[in-house]
Amino acid sequence: PTSEIVRGSILNIIGSVLMAYVLAWLIGAWALAVGPDVSWFSAGLLVGALVWVGFIVPSFLSGVAYERKSWTIFGINAVFQLISTVVMALIIAFWQVG
Repeated sequence: PTSEIVRGSILNIIGSVLMAYVLAWLIGAWALAVGPDVSWFSAGLLVGALVWVGFIVPSFLSGVAYERKSWTIFGINAVFQLISTVVMALIIAFWQVG
C-alpha cells in the first residue's frame, strides 16, 4: 500500500510538472500573439479554460463512455480539474505576463 501511494504521488507530480510546462508555453504563445496589451489575468483564465475544455473534459468523457463512470464522478473530477488548471494557469501567467 505504501509503495502504491509513493508511486501515485510521483506520477501525479510528473503530470503536474508536464501540465505546468505546457501551460507556460501556451500562455507565452498567447501573450506573444495578442501583444503587449494582454493582461496576465485574461491570458491565464483563457488558456486554462481552453486546455480544460479541449483536453481534460474529452478524456473524462471517455471514462463515462467506456469505463461506465457516473456523471456525478465526471462532474466532481471535471470541476476539480477546471479549478486546478485555471489556478495553475493564472499563477504561471502572473509570473510570465504580469
